[in-house]
Amino acid sequence: MGNGFREMVRFELRYRAKSVTTYIFFAVLFILALAIMSVDTSFVSNRDGQSYINSPQSLDIVAVVLVSLSATMISAIAGIGIYRDFESNTHELFFSTRLTKAQYWYGRFIGSFLVTLIVYSAIPLGFLAGSAAPWAHKDVLGPFRADAYLALCCQFLIPDIFFISALFFVGGALTRSLLAIYTQGIVLLALWVGSISLLGSLENRTISGYLEPFGMSALSNATKYWTMYEQNSLLVPFNGVLLQNRLLWFGVGLTVLIGGYFVFDYAHSPRSLRKSAAKSTPGALSPSDDMVQITPSAPTGWRYHLTTFGFLLRFYTTDVVRSVPFLAITLTGVGLLVITSASADEVFDTPVFPVTRVVLESITGTFQMFFYALITFYVGELVWRERVLRADQTTDVLPVSSLTVVLAKLGAVVGMIATLNFVLILTGVFIQISKSFYQIDLPLYFSWLYGVEIWKFVIFALLCFFLHTVINQKFVAHLAVVLIFIVSATLREWGYERNFYHFGSGIDFVYSDMNGFGSFLVPLRWWQFYWLAAGMLLFCCALKVWIRGTDTRIWMRWQVSHLGKVGRAIAVAAAIAFLGSGTFLYYNTDVLNEYTTTWQDNKERADYERNYKKRYEKEPQPHITSVVLDVSLYPERQKFALIGTYRLKNKTKKPVREVIVDYSSQLTINKFTWSVPTKRGVTDDDIGFRTYRLDKPLAPGSEITFTFHLEDKQQGFSNDGSNARIFENGTFLTLPAPTIGYQPDSELSEKEERERYGLKPRRVMAPVTDLHARNVTYIGNDADWIAFEATVRTAPDQTAVTPGYLVKEWKENGRRCFTYRMDAPIRNFYSILSARYREKRDTWKAVDGKVVPLTIYHHPGHEYNLERMFSGVKGALSYCSRYYAPYQFRQLRILEFPNYVQLAQSFPNTIPYSEGIGFIARVDDTTNDVDYPFYVSAHETAHQWWAHQVIGGNVEGSEMLSESLSEYTSLMVMREKYGRDYLRHFLRYNLDEYLSGRKDDNKGENPLVRSQHQQYIHYNKGSLAFCALADRIGEKRLNAILSRFLRDNRFQEPPYTTGADLVAYLKQGATKAEQAYIRDLFEKITLYECRAEKATRKKLKNGKWQVTLRYAVSKFYADKSGKETPALLDDELFDVNIFAEPDKKRKEEELLGKSLMESQKVTVSSSKKSKPGTETRKVVYTVSVKPYEAGIDPYNVMIDRTPDNNTVQVEDAK
Repeated sequence: MGNGFREMVRFELRYRAKSVTTYIFFAVLFILALAIMSVDTSFVSNRDGQSYINSPQSLDIVAVVLVSLSATMISAIAGIGIYRDFESNTHELFFSTRLTKAQYWYGRFIGSFLVTLIVYSAIPLGFLAGSAAPWAHKDVLGPFRADAYLALCCQFLIPDIFFISALFFVGGALTRSLLAIYTQGIVLLALWVGSISLLGSLENRTISGYLEPFGMSALSNATKYWTMYEQNSLLVPFNGVLLQNRLLWFGVGLTVLIGGYFVFDYAHSPRSLRKSAAKSTPGALSPSDDMVQITPSAPTGWRYHLTTFGFLLRFYTTDVVRSVPFLAITLTGVGLLVITSASADEVFDTPVFPVTRVVLESITGTFQMFFYALITFYVGELVWRERVLRADQTTDVLPVSSLTVVLAKLGAVVGMIATLNFVLILTGVFIQISKSFYQIDLPLYFSWLYGVEIWKFVIFALLCFFLHTVINQKFVAHLAVVLIFIVSATLREWGYERNFYHFGSGIDFVYSDMNGFGSFLVPLRWWQFYWLAAGMLLFCCALKVWIRGTDTRIWMRWQVSHLGKVGRAIAVAAAIAFLGSGTFLYYNTDVLNEYTTTWQDNKERADYERNYKKRYEKEPQPHITSVVLDVSLYPERQKFALIGTYRLKNKTKKPVREVIVDYSSQLTINKFTWSVPTKRGVTDDDIGFRTYRLDKPLAPGSEITFTFHLEDKQQGFSNDGSNARIFENGTFLTLPAPTIGYQPDSELSEKEERERYGLKPRRVMAPVTDLHARNVTYIGNDADWIAFEATVRTAPDQTAVTPGYLVKEWKENGRRCFTYRMDAPIRNFYSILSARYREKRDTWKAVDGKVVPLTIYHHPGHEYNLERMFSGVKGALSYCSRYYAPYQFRQLRILEFPNYVQLAQSFPNTIPYSEGIGFIARVDDTTNDVDYPFYVSAHETAHQWWAHQVIGGNVEGSEMLSESLSEYTSLMVMREKYGRDYLRHFLRYNLDEYLSGRKDDNKGENPLVRSQHQQYIHYNKGSLAFCALADRIGEKRLNAILSRFLRDNRFQEPPYTTGADLVAYLKQGATKAEQAYIRDLFEKITLYECRAEKATRKKLKNGKWQVTLRYAVSKFYADKSGKETPALLDDELFDVNIFAEPDKKRKEEELLGKSLMESQKVTVSSSKKSKPGTETRKVVYTVSVKPYEAGIDPYNVMIDRTPDNNTVQVEDAK
């Protein structure tokens, strides 16, 4: 392009070299990258030495996140490359030279792009500096890899920066509007968020990989199943969806750049675009058309100021909400809301009924970023408005006070927020109606959005006014807003967790259909009031340094400006409110309640272990054999009192000389009494630890009683908001009573935290050979089987329920009272629930004629899935009774509780069930939606056998006996009801959860029989393993083994059984090949690679179809870190099947079509016994219907790392 091009590039480089913002941007990115790499390693590492913080994948993730969050910097460099010429009226000088259009256009862009690359080189440089910093965590740093940094730049930094720079450059050049640039940025951010949200759904991940412009989704897809070893050692492969994503968005950027060149009018200002921008943006309004007309006189008085304020408020508000950028951003946000609402609150890719709570959670969560972006940008535009129009010197001399102007601009922003909230209401109602849901709660919309949500945005707007006024550099102020969010998050990681340290914090809440805003509302209001007062103080500071005149130096502005009487009154009132509310908040968080940071909590746990473990862990302790409770619940006051009596028996072979009582430090001890003389020993009420020495040691087999009277300390509220354990409606109280003995679960478990306090690494669970650990179960070490009775007193309009049978109900002192008693021993595992319930009743009849009453206690209005829950309960009761052993109780109840936690939990004949995981599920039986109300109910019912009849000792692998077998049982119940085809999607989900869990396991993967509180193993892999074994040896045969194991170990006394014992049962009577398969499933980490390579069909003369399938299989063993070693295939069995075209109603790629034959077992062994590798085979079958798809292991029975290629469409044979 000649000398003109080079000169334009040099000009841009020289200009940026003189700009202080260039160095500020570089410094900010450098410091952030350095800090993430050397200080806040939790951003990308699990901080235990397993995952390297400077691994190729970690570097890529951090870089992409930093680029996406700092796009404002790119807009400040590339976005104003040509815009700057028009703003300063120098464009005509360039247009009058011999510069060609191409030289001007591409020279400007390349210069801006090079500057942006230089600025963003701070990210890899910061990574390098952080890795070399002397204070860096060396245990999470791997070796330096130049190829990782080269790949980072070529795969992500350069393509991302080019695309964003092109977008902002063209937008700024064609519109001459900063707000148009901002609009582009927000639309881009919306695209990023929307595409990222698709990652949660299995069938949408590939689409997300293409749509997400920064490459994060494609990166996630490429590495979704990487183990720790692979994360630390491999470069992200630059192929497949990732390569296509990078080419796609680089091409989009290039197309935008070239297209913009042809649209750009080099001779004049763009006609239509310029006029549109002038009419639509605050920065482009014509002074002559829109300036406020005020008479030359200098009127005074409150009527004049009020009238002027009203006029300015209408003017600024109309100017904002009618602007094209505002409308474009709002419409983009609404579009994103509609798209993301499709997956709002989904479980297992199955939707829920769009009740107003769910819709509000979805739209407020998604639209929040639009609020923050619009407030940040429009505050900046309003602060700079008159200066951009070059009308500031005229308006500054008008008889309008700064307070009037600034309040009007603030009011315009508040008006914008209120308008957006109304748009959200309309959008929410539209979403509900579009989903054929008409139970719309309009009062909740208004109370949520205008009563609660609006205030945090008003508070944020006050902060933005302060920053834009004080900093007086628009882009730097925008950057400052972003930095405040980053710094706030970093401070929490560093232990500064008080809400006082984080502007606008303390105002989060959880809404429940059962309990409304509940106890969150009071602390939320106080924090809102506190931060609103703080914001008004900042606003007064902004008013004090408001620019009025030509001198913009802040110290001069402070000296010459005056707040005026009204301004001073606002400042004084705000100061009083700030100090008063701050004092009240401190009184609640630090006086009425103890404030502790995470670090302090960890120190207490370390002290607990250091002070008491060596002395008391192996000290003989009595076991609880009987529990009698009298619980008084006060839902209206959110408090409770507890009187209880334990009968304690010495089941050891040694005398007990000292009894340890461990209790919650959140409870007040009114009384601890013993049936025998004792002396109090250690008293550590800060931790909740006491010891009592018996005057006469308790001999083996002897018993004593222990009585306690405790009250909830709950007063006011804590730093985290509500600390209530009792709710106005929907209490779910678990194990509130003291425990006996030293509690290892109270120790620190994370390696780095233990090292910080000088503690050696510890096992999560004891080995199977630890007989001391086998004398207790993993759910508690102070009891085996107990007699249980509880009296619960609650509010007069509520029903209280606890495990046991209701023996008495009465009213006393205006309260409703219930007494429950078990007629057989249970585990020391119980809960107490109370709410205004509606009851739904049913019965289940056993094979022997025994009728078991079933009851669901639910919130009125949550009747959607009660029949599905009953069906799941009945299915599990029938299956378990038929195959395992009789049901041991005379009733079974499900009880709903608020969605403060998302779980269901099985207690003896009682299943508490969160309102968020089934009660509002919207299962469509015509598609492949997972009937998870049925599944969860079946799983929890199965626990009545697998946990409440047989349970493992407190050693590794014991959770397999409860969770894996309950999961397996629930899947078999689902298969009985819905068929094998239906089960495929659920097995695919479990496989995905298991493979993903391996990636994030910070302690290293264990085989199933040695899992240690690793949910992805004992839940997800466990279900896959038992389903695979049932497929191999037969469901009935497996269930017979499980039944024998359960009957041999049910209601067991110590020592308790283990997962290894169950594996031994499985091996009994198994063939050599079956025993090898059992070892692979349970005792090793085994993975398969099954791939359908090609399938062809040929129509025969008899009308049938001949199908030829070529497939390949291989097998691997993995170690703890995930490093794989090829393994020999030894008579391995795989399913092969052929399918018709699937039902069009089914979700794409989720369900196979109708099976055209019985699944055929194919046996594969390694052809070279000394050299494992991939084995390729070919099979031929004949079917009656035209085949559509064929595959190996189509139902995801095997643990296959790449299950997406197990099936292939059948082609016509050539």
